[in-house]
Amino acid sequence: GLAALLALTCMGEGAQQRERQVGDKVLAKRRFQVQGRFWGHATIETATKGKVDKVEDNGDVIVSFEKHFGQFRITESQMRSVQIWGEASTRRSLLDELGEVDCLGKNCHRGR
Repeated sequence: GLAALLALTCMGEGAQQRERQVGDKVLAKRRFQVQGRFWGHATIETATKGKVDKVEDNGDVIVSFEKHFGQFRITESQMRSVQIWGEASTRRSLLDELGEVDCLGKNCHRGR
């Protein structure tokens, strides 16, 4: 149940969240403006799907979105507008939805 999922999610201090990887799926959780990788910008509508094309050294994620030409740069400050998942999809989406939770007596954070 939910308790078991929370226990798996909250591994205590120092537990590392899976790094974003090329090929991870992306879903816009809300409408937002995003800059093009090199120039321009676009409005990404809620529920627009995409995929991670590159992860920059500075933490920016380069994404291709359906129905849009080119690639777009998602900065750390824009990460709340999208959900990115690969192998750790359940963990990331649960933490994004619940925010900070108390797991088995240990304070569990979103891993930013």
